[in-house]
Amino acid sequence: MEVNQMQSKSNETDNTNTSIDRDAVLARVESQKRLALIKAWEENEKTKVDNKAYKLQCAVDICGRKLRKHLLKQKSKKFRAKLQTLGLNKTNSYSKILEAQ
Repeated sequence: MEVNQMQSKSNETDNTNTSIDRDAVLARVESQKRLALIKAWEENEKTKVDNKAYKLQCAVDICGRKLRKHLLKQKSKKFRAKLQTLGLNKTNSYSKILEAQ
């Protein structure tokens, strides 16, 4: 009888140790999942910020290109007006322009 009681006590302690180990492993897995979700969320937020910055940079580039295009059109208009004041048109050669200056 004593042997049976000792075996049942050892089985109970083994079961207790096994359940404690299992609980520890499950807790570790749960914390790793939580950390993975937090890391994924952080990466998602970083990507959002990067995309927003890229869109703003593109908008600035487009605005700069439009400004340069506008300035070039203005210079072209001034040059054409200068040509007209000199009495030259598109068919005249550029040598006459140089002589007038």
